[in-house]
Amino acid sequence: MQSMYATFDSSLPDDSQEIGNKFIQPGFNVARRVQDGLKKRGLPVTEVENHEDFGWSFHVGPLGLFRRKPSVWCLFQVPDKWLLITEQSPGFFFFKDDAYYKQVLDEINAILVGDPAFSTVTWLSESEYNGPKAKRDVVFEPVAKFFQLCMVLLIIGLGSLPQFGFILAIVVFVSLGANIVCNAALGAGYYDRHEWPVFLSLMVSSAMVWSIGALLAKRADRRIVVIEQKTGRRANAKDPAVDWLVWPMKYWSAAILAVGLIYLVDRAFK
Repeated sequence: MQSMYATFDSSLPDDSQEIGNKFIQPGFNVARRVQDGLKKRGLPVTEVENHEDFGWSFHVGPLGLFRRKPSVWCLFQVPDKWLLITEQSPGFFFFKDDAYYKQVLDEINAILVGDPAFSTVTWLSESEYNGPKAKRDVVFEPVAKFFQLCMVLLIIGLGSLPQFGFILAIVVFVSLGANIVCNAALGAGYYDRHEWPVFLSLMVSSAMVWSIGALLAKRADRRIVVIEQKTGRRANAKDPAVDWLVWPMKYWSAAILAVGLIYLVDRAFK
């Protein structure tokens, strides 16, 4: 399901501000009104925040890197009429849920139509609002989806290896750490609403996996002197305690790096 756009009129007062040389975009009161309506309907909603001076935004639905359902990102701005931009914000495995997306849109539409502060609500698909996609987007999207599928199949295929749990633990640990640090330093929900912390956490995970793999490879190269029972000859053997973990580590590091790059490029073109 494509991203959906809604145009509408609002009788709410202009709440834009000029503080020194900084201009605060209008629309906080509009976004807050819709956010309050969603909260009253029992939907989980993040706080309204200024989205890089483009307008005011919030997320509806579950958050977190490994969530199974997407959250729905909502951005309110006023280029001419009021404009609401919505899109699914998928988790780590790029899953989407059109049924849940439509459910959230139906709730938002009910709020806009039922509130006397809003009028002339019109919903448009991304292509209807923006026109035909640029050629680079038409070419890029199927390529990105192909690589996303390859990453999922790779993870599923390698999931049977004993290294999978160890690598996954590193990714989860770093992601949780980045989540806690970003939200504590930059505000609650910041990690889920921005791309760069997810990308950075995957890059750190990739570097950690590669470093641990390199360290274990050195240990595995250490030869243990053993004595053959039949002949009594001395021979060298690899350290079995670490040899089982060494081989896939560099490939896992590359796979995590690829996932991070695909995630960043995929989000940049949306």
